[in-house]
Amino acid sequence: MDGSADHIKLKAYLRKLLMGYGVVLITAGVCLLLFFGYSAYQAFHAPQDVQIVQYVMKLLNIQEPILKGRFSFQTPTGPQDASFQVEMSAQIKAIIFLVLGSMVFSIFVMIAKSVIEGGVSVIKGALYEGDIVRKK
Repeated sequence: MDGSADHIKLKAYLRKLLMGYGVVLITAGVCLLLFFGYSAYQAFHAPQDVQIVQYVMKLLNIQEPILKGRFSFQTPTGPQDASFQVEMSAQIKAIIFLVLGSMVFSIFVMIAKSVIEGGVSVIKGALYEGDIVRKK
């Protein structure tokens, strides 16, 4: 009978441990979401305070061509070399950075969402007893 009591105590301890771990995961996910939300707010309302926005603005001001090259082609008089370069306006660069930034932001939000869902699943697993879930 004493082994059964130890088993029940161990089970209760592991449940509390898993529930604590689930709460930590949920808290971490919520903190990440709050941080991402605050960063997005700062990027729109005070972009000079956000390092990544300053870096992107510095990249937008670079006036170098994005692609340079040289190619040869055959003419009736012989091979000739020609050089080319592709330049992009600051508006196109801004649109590209905006699209890429929103994709990266959505990936980070999905990671935080997954952390929260993992925490909820751990708590549900800790409360699971056979066919029923304890609701305490």
